Amino acid sequence: MSDDSDESEEDVTMSDNSDESEEDIKEKWENSEAKRILVQDLRDGTIPLTKEEMRPRVVYNLPDRPEFRKWPQRNFTTNLRNLRAAIQRKNETSKFEEEALAKDQKLYPKPANNYQGEPRWEGSDVQHFL
Repeated sequence: MSDDSDESEEDVTMSDNSDESEEDIKEKWENSEAKRILVQDLRDGTIPLTKEEMRPRVVYNLPDRPEFRKWPQRNFTTNLRNLRAAIQRKNETSKFEEEALAKDQKLYPKPANNYQGEPRWEGSDVQHFL
């Protein structure tokens, strides 16, 4: 009787191990090569930030991007939409911050002299010689 219980434990153990095969373990989108490539393509303009310029189906089926097709099209479309929105928000924030910095620099230019009363040299022609 004890031999039968040992065999059943082995069967359970063996079936648990077979479920963990490499094929069953899927790469997570967050750390995937496809996401890294997609973000780079969106940033450099290879893939437009609006779906009107390039539909998700077209992006998914790009011949030079087989990495995209590792995921179901529905999931990829959602990920693409989220990345486009995030990059657009980041671009808008960057533009706002650049404009605010330029405005502040115009309102509060650097004084001609540093805190010790000496003329500023950073940004001058002389700085190149140092």
